[in-house]
Amino acid sequence: MERVENEDDRREFALRLTRKGNALYEELIPRLLRKEQEILSCLSAPERKDFARMLGKIENSLDLVQTSKEAGKVHAY
Repeated sequence: MERVENEDDRREFALRLTRKGNALYEELIPRLLRKEQEILSCLSAPERKDFARMLGKIENSLDLVQTSKEAGKVHAY
């Protein structure tokens, strides 16, 4: 990660992945997705769909899901 200053307000900055960080992300995400598929393989397709819906409901109730656009509005990044 690297910090990028806001040209209009030097007190504010954004975070952005470096090339090395992006390469690591590209390496790890496929591995994570394969592991997720392995873990959820004991569930049928409808069960996985229900599970994802329930997890989404929990995330929403805890305000765990935030888009970068939403974060920018409240300066969360």
